Amino acid sequence: MKSEIIDELKKIVGTSSVLTDIEDLHVYSFQGPLGAYQGPRPDAIVKAHSEEEIHKVIEIAESERIVVIHRDKTMPQMIKSPWIMLDFTSPKDTSSLRASLQKEKKPAVSVHEPPMSSLSALKMALSNRMLHQKCKKCELASGAACSGFCEVAPFFDWNETWSAKGRTLLIKGFLDGNVKLTKKLVDVIFTCTMCAQCYSPCTLEQLKIDRCIAFARHEIVRKGLLPECFKGLATRISEQGSPLRMPLQKRARTWWFSNLAETPKKGGKVLYWIGCLTAYRFPNIGMSVINLLKKGDVDFMTLNNDEGCCGLPLYQAGLWVEAKENAISTVEKLKASGAETLVVSCAGCYYAFKKVFPEVLGVEIPLKVLHTSQFIERMIKNCDLNFTELRTRVTYHDPCDLGRHCGVYEPPRNVIRRIPKVQLVDMNLNRSHERCCGGGGGLWTFNPNLGRNIAYTLLLEEALSLEVEAIVTACPMCYMNLKYTSRLKKINLQIYDLAEIVDKGCLA
Repeated sequence: MKSEIIDELKKIVGTSSVLTDIEDLHVYSFQGPLGAYQGPRPDAIVKAHSEEEIHKVIEIAESERIVVIHRDKTMPQMIKSPWIMLDFTSPKDTSSLRASLQKEKKPAVSVHEPPMSSLSALKMALSNRMLHQKCKKCELASGAACSGFCEVAPFFDWNETWSAKGRTLLIKGFLDGNVKLTKKLVDVIFTCTMCAQCYSPCTLEQLKIDRCIAFARHEIVRKGLLPECFKGLATRISEQGSPLRMPLQKRARTWWFSNLAETPKKGGKVLYWIGCLTAYRFPNIGMSVINLLKKGDVDFMTLNNDEGCCGLPLYQAGLWVEAKENAISTVEKLKASGAETLVVSCAGCYYAFKKVFPEVLGVEIPLKVLHTSQFIERMIKNCDLNFTELRTRVTYHDPCDLGRHCGVYEPPRNVIRRIPKVQLVDMNLNRSHERCCGGGGGLWTFNPNLGRNIAYTLLLEEALSLEVEAIVTACPMCYMNLKYTSRLKKINLQIYDLAEIVDKGCLA
């Protein structure tokens, strides 16, 4: 198509709304449920936002004898070139998500699926007829088909390439050899938060798109295109025991280390795994956990500086070989500790130990793994903790790694409810439908501004309307992104880790 025509179209709808990259043309050539049917590739996609824009685009096309096919119409198998696809379909935003959940009365539930490999999940997503039939029953999937719910897509003008459906189609095209590995393809794959929200509202959790994304990143790394921001990650973890650009000695110099050094390194039945973000950036979380363990007379220990990293960042970055090596060495440390139970306050570490180690890396954990929310709940049931009143109104944010990935929804809520005078109200979208904070899946490293923008929409659209004083979460990454964003945007909300608020309300 002539560049002059492309320029005219950009004047009408805006530069970002005229798509000509090969990745976009590939994605938009697919239609039907989950992109089941492929038609011819358009020469350009024009995203119109009003009736006036639609009229002007059609007017130019007719004058240049260019065929126009609407996105919500079935494409014929043969179309005379040049032709453009006119896209004015409504995206699945949070409003439509809430409406569809209410209409279909789909509760936020914990769904436990059997382990599935990334490749088999991808094949199921693209070829399972039963799933396609299920999508056909949804009014959002008619015509072009729904692209899934995505926290990232709104920041790319709802371009379908940056949606769950678009990413899946690009992955398949890349693996089949029909799409070349380009910088844009890498950007699209690495901007995913891997939150697994995309099709959970449709009860299609078995697609496990996050596993597909992880597998694609692994293949991208094998092809030698590891993004620059992740270079050196494996070395830092193996040599310094942390993905952060901070030397091990700095951890030993932190204000809380003298207190931590008092905890035993051997002999405890419970091993508290601190985690990198907690150890280096948020020792307040670690101290709250340790305070609660001491108040409950728990026979516990820590590995202190010998702890290292769970390796989840390696898995998320596609460095699976290094992730497995790290997992094996980590398990050796856990065995040598002699502990029976591993307690972790980081949702990412919990996900790594419970799911990634055994299901992806093939490494079994020899200890019983509990998140702090589960362990504190057990302590409360055993009457090991006593509380004083905390007069406050809070909401709880489900971390993706703890919630959708591992099905832990109720223990944190049960713990919060046991603190006298704490009023807990759920966000409109909660549990399996909870919004992602924007920091997961390596996005904080790959594109931190995008991560903070996602966090801002969560605070603005979900939390502020509840008139709460604070948000409680159970993940240092969520804690960091929500806290930094609330400060940056001057949003008057306290951000607590679960252990912090429990420790605050717990009697000595």
